Amino acid sequence: MRRCFIVFCIIILLMVVSCRLHEKEVRQIPPVEEKPSTIDYSEVEESKAELTRNKTIEPSEIKIKTGTTVVWYNKDTYPHMLMIYKETYELKDDDIVKSPNFYENESFRYTFTDKGNYLVRDVYSGTMRATIIVE
Repeated sequence: MRRCFIVFCIIILLMVVSCRLHEKEVRQIPPVEEKPSTIDYSEVEESKAELTRNKTIEPSEIKIKTGTTVVWYNKDTYPHMLMIYKETYELKDDDIVKSPNFYENESFRYTFTDKGNYLVRDVYSGTMRATIIVE
């Protein structure tokens, strides 16, 4: 009876350790870096947006010209990771841009070099969405 109890305890311990290792693997998602471009950033226009504590992106729609940089400011107390992609049904992995995690009072910037409609979503929150229209 005592051996069964010891074996049972060892199995439980292994299961707990295994779950914790799996948790760490799931949380570590490497972000995709911003696509390189040949734009001279000193001459680029900027547009600003905020990630609010109400779990929204304000403004939720931005119209910009090609070559404009959009800067998202995190005004929330939680970290965020943005995913930016063209509004199309033919998405490829190369078409998706992921920001690194950025925390309260930090920002992320991305320069839009191609015309089109882009969707912006926060990876962690289902309610934080925006549309970028590049003309």
